[in-house]
Amino acid sequence: MARTEVIPNTKPLGSPGYQKGVVTTHVSLAMGLEPGVAPLDAAWAHQLVFPESHFFELRYGQQPGWPAPPGGKNLQFFVSGRPEWQGALKPGEWQNFAITVDYDKKIVTLYTSTGGGALQKRAEVPRVSSTSRSDLHIGALRLPMAGGRQLQRPTSIYYSNLWIEAGPPSGL
Repeated sequence: MARTEVIPNTKPLGSPGYQKGVVTTHVSLAMGLEPGVAPLDAAWAHQLVFPESHFFELRYGQQPGWPAPPGGKNLQFFVSGRPEWQGALKPGEWQNFAITVDYDKKIVTLYTSTGGGALQKRAEVPRVSSTSRSDLHIGALRLPMAGGRQLQRPTSIYYSNLWIEAGPPSGL
């Protein structure tokens, strides 16, 4: 396993911090922007955005035991372990996400766009079994392939436009 991530400090916001009511996390991802550094390898499993409890996950690539992404769509959004949306993360293209969690009603909603495009609702999952108030991980957690073999070449993924707001995504 290899990981690099940012975990927001919620202590100044109080307990349980920002995880109450309706909260939207925004993040943009891109890969393949740096000459000579390979984009993420879709043959490997990467968890890119997830709370510690994993009640939702933005995943890239393939892991033994994960459902195979359809039609070359190497980016998937899971809620409670089920795939709810699939897309493609292409080298050189920014992919934007807004993940809204209603902690009271237990609803998770995903919005996406590419480049400078407007966010569009892609999935809404009601009655989520858990919306645990735990640390939110923004970063790449790369899981080993069967047998524990690790990737030996450098890869890159870029994160930008990271912010958290109260309520649904503004500007929709």
